[in-house]
Amino acid sequence: MLGQRNGSPGPVPPGWDYTLQGMVVGEVRRIVLPPKLAFGMKGLVNVDGNRIVPPNAALEYIVELLSIT
Repeated sequence: MLGQRNGSPGPVPPGWDYTLQGMVVGEVRRIVLPPKLAFGMKGLVNVDGNRIVPPNAALEYIVELLSIT
């Protein structure tokens, strides 16, 4: 899963696991994640303790799949 590293949540929002499935090379998708599928009530804080994403934030991405290795 994209949103996991060694069984723990990673820096990629959990919703990416759902929204990127089935993409093909060259495809472009606009992804809008509600807080529940983004970083939820906790938001995202980096290792220095600085908040990167505020709590309950919706996230929007434009993603293009360039290749699969």
